[in-house]
Amino acid sequence: MAASTVSAVEWHGDKAFNTCADCGKLVQINKSIFGSLHLCISDCEKAGRHLDIQTRRRGPFWARRTETYCARCGD
Repeated sequence: MAASTVSAVEWHGDKAFNTCADCGKLVQINKSIFGSLHLCISDCEKAGRHLDIQTRRRGPFWARRTETYCARCGD
C-alpha cells in the first residue's frame, strides 16, 4: 500500500479546515454553500514576478500605444 499525502483535518468548533495542496492556504472545507471552494494565488504571485510578459498594440490608429501584460495572469 502506497503512503498517502492527505493531511489531517483541523476542527475549530463546528468548522473543518484543511490545507490547500496548490497554494498552502488553510481552507474551510465544510462551508454550507460553496463546500471547499476558494481562490488560489496565481503562479505569478507564487513566483513573486510575472512569468510570461508579452506586448500588444492598443487604441485607435491616431493614438496607438504599446502595452505590456502577463499572458498567464492577465496583469
